[in-house]
Amino acid sequence: MSKAKEKKKSDLAKEKAKKKSELSIHRLFSGLLYAAALYLSYYIVGLSYTDANSSLVLIISTGAILATFGSALSAIGGAGERDLLDKVLTNVDILYVDLFKQDKCRRWPFLPRTLYRNQLDGTTIVQNLENARIPLNVGTRHIEVDLPTVLEDFFDLPVLKNTYKMLRFRIAASTTLLKERKVHVETATGLDALNEYMAYECIYSIWLSVFQFRVFRYLVHFGSALTILGALNTLIFVLLKNP
Repeated sequence: MSKAKEKKKSDLAKEKAKKKSELSIHRLFSGLLYAAALYLSYYIVGLSYTDANSSLVLIISTGAILATFGSALSAIGGAGERDLLDKVLTNVDILYVDLFKQDKCRRWPFLPRTLYRNQLDGTTIVQNLENARIPLNVGTRHIEVDLPTVLEDFFDLPVLKNTYKMLRFRIAASTTLLKERKVHVETATGLDALNEYMAYECIYSIWLSVFQFRVFRYLVHFGSALTILGALNTLIFVLLKNP
């Protein structure tokens, strides 16, 4: 669900200050992985270049081993991603159709999370995309968590915050909701206590899978970087060895 509204340029700075970009953190961390892969591949291939018994065969063999290792990491990460994506989408369907008994609500992935667009009349369109937030009873309080529905949500929703919140209150929620069973209907979700516990476990599984998906995605980035940059550094050292 998106909310678009016009704002003056003087209000734009305030809007940017309030909005934290999880996507920027993801991109920064990915960039650091590529930088680490660049340094590691340069260091490893460089050792074969400076070795007393250095030869073209040794340099090329080192680069090939590095590329093979990087490809293996990428393959493992890609396989993990596919399984986890399917698990998340299945759990989202279960949450909406089986537990909430309503049509599935999903984000439109062609819309960015946040958009700032300057208009010809001097105003700025600010678009903030907001996912559904699910209230859950954990005994002493109700907490709210975001619900990811498409792949893009895995990168621009606060993964650590939501995963930690679900993990932290999991025991409290099970203690409270399983004790109450079907005694009453929860006003926040419209579910009885037992089904709300099922909803909690479903959302917990969703966020845990999203967290694991992000780990596998970083593994893919790092493996790809090792493969590409390892081959590039090997080529550079080969040219230096045999100009």
